[in-house]
Amino acid sequence: MKLAKYTPDGRDIVRIAGSQQTAAGRAIFSAVEHKRDEVRAKTERNPKLSDDIKEDIRFLLGMVYMCNWILDLPREAQRVQEKGDTENV
Repeated sequence: MKLAKYTPDGRDIVRIAGSQQTAAGRAIFSAVEHKRDEVRAKTERNPKLSDDIKEDIRFLLGMVYMCNWILDLPREAQRVQEKGDTENV
């Protein structure tokens, strides 16, 4: 993932990398993880195409993808820091 695309301030990489070390960061990531697990369980129990977007499996799988993307941000920021990956900063 190209973090620079989503973090206009290069210092945000440092903030994201350390976000799981703060109580607020841990609480946010925990909430996202719980939501992801809830949505994933729903798609496994009752996958369906629906006119109601909030019930459509395509939408729900997109939510799972986005939750995983968010949960991976600290790890990706740490990788960028460790490698000195200037393309992503």
